[in-house]
Amino acid sequence: MTEVNDSVSLSVDAVQAAETASDIRFDRVNAIRAAIADGTYETPDKLDTALDRLLDRLS
Repeated sequence: MTEVNDSVSLSVDAVQAAETASDIRFDRVNAIRAAIADGTYETPDKLDTALDRLLDRLS
């Protein structure tokens, strides 16, 4: 059996970014979860926007 040792090293910039990151907006997360649950979250407009953003990033 081989012993595996993993390690992680974070840059100062990464640590600072994590420390200053905004908190999760649980009100927004819960609203989106509710919309997904009742089938109203995915709309043609939202899908078009998501596709446009994806294509922009790939080009």
